[in-house]
Amino acid sequence: MMDISGQFYDGRSSAAKKARLVYLPEVAFVRVEDAEGSPMADAPVSALAFAPHMGRVHRSLGFPCGGLFETEDHGAMDALQISLKKGAFWRFVHMLESRWIWVCLALLFVMGTVFLSFRYGAPVLAREIALRLPPGILHAAGENTLKTLDRMVFSPSDLSSDSQEKIKDEFRELWEAHPGFQLYFRKGGQLGANAFALPGNMIVVSDELIRLAEDNPDGLEAVLAHEIGHGVHQHAARRVIQDSMLAFLLMGLTGDGSGVAELFMGLPVLITEMAYSRAFEREADAYAMEWLALQGKDAEGFARLLVRLHEEAGGRVAGKSRWQGWLSTHPHLEERLEAMDFALP
Repeated sequence: MMDISGQFYDGRSSAAKKARLVYLPEVAFVRVEDAEGSPMADAPVSALAFAPHMGRVHRSLGFPCGGLFETEDHGAMDALQISLKKGAFWRFVHMLESRWIWVCLALLFVMGTVFLSFRYGAPVLAREIALRLPPGILHAAGENTLKTLDRMVFSPSDLSSDSQEKIKDEFRELWEAHPGFQLYFRKGGQLGANAFALPGNMIVVSDELIRLAEDNPDGLEAVLAHEIGHGVHQHAARRVIQDSMLAFLLMGLTGDGSGVAELFMGLPVLITEMAYSRAFEREADAYAMEWLALQGKDAEGFARLLVRLHEEAGGRVAGKSRWQGWLSTHPHLEERLEAMDFALP
């Protein structure tokens, strides 16, 4: 027989009464008695509900009648569970929680899992999802994005309709090789000389970029092929999906989506997003290089236009630090030029 001291709640009131738990192994029965030895509750061991061991919180044992027995005697409750062959899993969990070595190993495991999810899992999953999205959804997303940009950033193009058609005709082979892609002209305003790939195979090019590349048609063709590469690989959709996955994963780890948690969530998501952005740019650059090779053209025009764009944006051609590299959305200019086998003069 096993005897454990504690207190009992009868399930009908919040009042606790001093009691003792008695285990009768010969009949596989457990009984709760008051201080005078009068029975308060009983049940076969198969009907008992043991609460898991949680630090120094009182141990409890639930009865079918709704009563609850509580005790501070963790050792006695562990011994009872062992004799009943119950709670092995939760004893194992408590052993892990109560030893620093296991806590540290668990922390390292979680950190490793999160890193691998950020670095490898999210990009692969986002790519598979993006490539399977219905074209109608992507086109609607692109149209809505363009409407927002027209309202907040862009203004109507200054180029005449004839000039726009002439530019499209100049790169007819590019569009014929990529049916479904559409070219839109806008005045870039504060964004200056730039080009964008929106969901739904929509390419937007600014008047400022057209003028900057007026004497460099090969460079402009490469930039357009670069943006088409973004569209072919669904980079815009993948980025939205990846950002959402990272935010939800960090929210799940912190257990909170507001307050201090947002501070710690923001930086990892930002840095990881920048890394993904650079990977997308490298992939789009490679696509443009492949297109130029198919046309029998070298990358000199592309490289010179990248240098001019960099200078127009007020950037230095060299000297970016590692920290700046981590926080940049594009690879270093030197890295991009090196991939093209082009050296700065």
